[in-house]
Amino acid sequence: MQIKKKQTTLLKLIFICCILQQTIGHSQEESSEQNYRSIYNILVNKKIDKKNSSTFCCDKWQQFLIKNNTSTSKKISKFLIKNIVNPISGQPILKKIDLIANGTQEISLKRMYTTMHSAIVPKYKKEEIYAHTLSTHLHTNYKGWLYLQHAYLSANFKFNTITIMEPNGEVYIHNIDDPKLPKQIKRKSFSVLENKKKIIVHDKTIKHYTYIKSNENIYRYKLDKEILQNGKILKYKYDENNKISSIDALDQNERYIYSSINIDRTTSNDLIRFFTSSNTKAIYFYQSRQDNNYTKHKFGYSAYKIFFPSVLSIVWNPFNVNEEMEYNDHHLLTKYKNISLSYQSIDGQFKVKAIDDSIINYEQNNTFVKNNDGNITHYHFSKNLYPIFIKQYYPNGEVKYSKNFEWDGDNLSSIDIKDDIRDEKYKFDTFNNIIEEKKSNKPIITREFSQDGRNLLLREDDVYYNYISNTNLIKEKFIPNQMYATFTYDENNNLIQITIEDLISNEQKIIEYLLKKDQPFIHMPKTIRIDNKTSIDLSYDKWGNVSKEDVYINNIYSHSTCREFDEHELLSTNTENLNHLDF
Repeated sequence: MQIKKKQTTLLKLIFICCILQQTIGHSQEESSEQNYRSIYNILVNKKIDKKNSSTFCCDKWQQFLIKNNTSTSKKISKFLIKNIVNPISGQPILKKIDLIANGTQEISLKRMYTTMHSAIVPKYKKEEIYAHTLSTHLHTNYKGWLYLQHAYLSANFKFNTITIMEPNGEVYIHNIDDPKLPKQIKRKSFSVLENKKKIIVHDKTIKHYTYIKSNENIYRYKLDKEILQNGKILKYKYDENNKISSIDALDQNERYIYSSINIDRTTSNDLIRFFTSSNTKAIYFYQSRQDNNYTKHKFGYSAYKIFFPSVLSIVWNPFNVNEEMEYNDHHLLTKYKNISLSYQSIDGQFKVKAIDDSIINYEQNNTFVKNNDGNITHYHFSKNLYPIFIKQYYPNGEVKYSKNFEWDGDNLSSIDIKDDIRDEKYKFDTFNNIIEEKKSNKPIITREFSQDGRNLLLREDDVYYNYISNTNLIKEKFIPNQMYATFTYDENNNLIQITIEDLISNEQKIIEYLLKKDQPFIHMPKTIRIDNKTSIDLSYDKWGNVSKEDVYINNIYSHSTCREFDEHELLSTNTENLNHLDF
């Protein structure tokens, strides 16, 4: 009897997944089982990756419909030495997600590390002069760990330039008037309004900045509102010192709060606490750094202190619990979790010379990494510091792995990857979208993306997509002579229905999403109905996880699945109560 129950439950799972599979088109046979699991996991909000997963919502469903079987440049752009050090600059680059505020529109707190300061060569041997020089240099140039760095920009109207830091930590200076913009800023445009009191940045999202203050020709601005591609809005609030105090995710009409992150700096100068609307929190602990110095005068010596920028030493979040970091006297990261880094000064610039037991050697346009297993990795760059190839060699000199980059001017045009089992080639458009993907013994996949800066997938092989104007929300999906699907949204751009027309059998299937009308987690799916035959009622815990699913077939209760999550949002128990099993 127990075996029959399990088999029947599996049949139900396959039944639901088979219906949903038609909404994402055909897929490769070898990955069909994985696709079913992915669809079902999203449907019932099963946590897959504690760092990247969050509550099922309409926007995630939208992303999944497009990207489930689509390779992305993220998967093939592995470039950092041991995923930490940039082989060109020799600087460590680290990216972390510390919090996810769950909701119909989620918000994430992202943090990244970049040193971005050069070595100081003292002109004098006197330590007090060197300490002063280093302190001034660090206060001016030091970056370290950054979060929400895109919330501020500056403008110099004498030279008509805008300086903005991207979420990835890169700083760009944009010429407002020059139509011949470099590749990396072709996607941006700027509007200066209200007598320089407001700047609007048009990118994938639309960012509204408001004036803070000016110093001679430099005007500073803070991010007030960000309009996302799906029409949802992020609102930023600030304290009296113009530091971010909260972020709210709202519907496009700014009537409902979907999620929020609040920032508390009142406890201590060395402590910042973050709280989400979904009952999670993170804490940043900073270490104040100072140096004791002495000045010689005719009566003896006078002691004084030189203060350096504080460094982030400990992070507590639901994913890592405690994340500890150590630094040297130049504020350079020397220990991160269990990884040790050491540095050397090359041409006035600090570069990592060793990661644990791996030694890094820098030469002109080349970087070599010797691992403790004897393998050597060679990174080669052009004179413009664009990557040309990455090759890894066995100790006997035989090539183990290679990745070759081809460029059309400033644009990456293709990447070839070869090793013992892979032979892959990817071609890119000018926005770094993969437009052709070729793998050994597999059909070539071709794609077409919009060229308006939104990078929307318009076609993948014989599958076509259409979107609601000025959004990334799917309006139609079409596979000629096979399937036609339409997507319906409410007034707040939340998905409420998918209609699938089977062009072969002339059958129609409908998936409906009935949304929550009250807080918390307003407009999250409350009930999912499939063809008015199967319905799944969802209940949420305080973190926004689906804690219970009640399944009905033909309005008759079938079974329930209950889940419990711990304080880190990790699944701790999963139980199923079975009742009616036949359908």
